[in-house]
Amino acid sequence: YEADKANLAKRGEALHAIEEGGNETAEMGAFIADRIVRCHLETMARLNVSYDLLTWEGDILRLRFWATAFDDLKKRGAVFLQTEGKLAGCWVMPIEDDDAPATPEGEEDPEQKEKVIVRSNGVVTYIGKDIANQFWKFGLLGMDFYYRTFTEQDGRVLFATTSNPELTPAHVPPFGKASAVYNVIDTRQAYLQKLLKQALATMGFHNEAAHSTHFAYEMVALSH
Repeated sequence: YEADKANLAKRGEALHAIEEGGNETAEMGAFIADRIVRCHLETMARLNVSYDLLTWEGDILRLRFWATAFDDLKKRGAVFLQTEGKLAGCWVMPIEDDDAPATPEGEEDPEQKEKVIVRSNGVVTYIGKDIANQFWKFGLLGMDFYYRTFTEQDGRVLFATTSNPELTPAHVPPFGKASAVYNVIDTRQAYLQKLLKQALATMGFHNEAAHSTHFAYEMVALSH
């Protein structure tokens, strides 16, 4: 990307194709993601860590979880369309947290007080999809995934989300509608996790915001 900025446009096209589905790029992306996840499961199994459900970001978009959450965020004024500056054309969320990242020079920058939720090219950012997923975890969307059998771990079924109802088996455990959510993710995501709480509170879900907890860990590189 540094060698040729035109490649950024190609990246955006690839993201659109993956999110839309039904094309060769999406099929390749799904294959690569599946292989990575299966390798991850093998690694975690050696640590005696197992899962009940794998949630795919693509299903959040295809089942319109994000579209529903986005409409609600706009109605409540939690996000707005920026028309000026470097973020013009982006849907952004005003940042209420004093821990927002500073500019490299440590100077005040008004655009550091806004977090991009939807880029100007229409691509939803990671935090946007995570907001919709967090709403689902608490049962606030009034919507649910379809589910499929992904594999078996320790003699029990590991389920994965899907947007295809025909893949759903007869018996699926209840998922979502939690009274408390604990997101276990590294310290680099601490700031974004605070934005999840802010989004819940802005939407009037103060109890859910209070019961949305980030368990942070720090990645450490080990050398021989």
